[in-house]
Amino acid sequence: MQAHWEEAPSLPQEQEESLADSLSAFSEFGLQLLRQLRDYFPATNSTAVHRLELLLKCLGKLQLFQPSFEICPFESELNMDIAAALKRGNREWYDRILNDKSPREQHPQCGRLHPDLPAAGASGG
Repeated sequence: MQAHWEEAPSLPQEQEESLADSLSAFSEFGLQLLRQLRDYFPATNSTAVHRLELLLKCLGKLQLFQPSFEICPFESELNMDIAAALKRGNREWYDRILNDKSPREQHPQCGRLHPDLPAAGASGG
């Protein structure tokens, strides 16, 4: 597919800009989905995992096309954006899990998340 793209005559600037905008919007949407990986693609759902694989393949194809544009639709390397989206999404998920704990389960005054767990820095035994 890449070879056919490179052999084709160049697009008029307006069409190339429109295509770049479309690819940029798709990549932003894909990155947003990746940030919410656990919500949209639960590992226990084989259909969701397959869809995640397809999304990653699509984003990989976009990465291959990136150098083909005179008007670059991406501000940075897409693979770096994917890694950043996954890292940010994991951090947001973890923070959400911690914040969802009820106040009764949180004991910040003694450095514990749950009354049955030892305090932070406390040695057991």
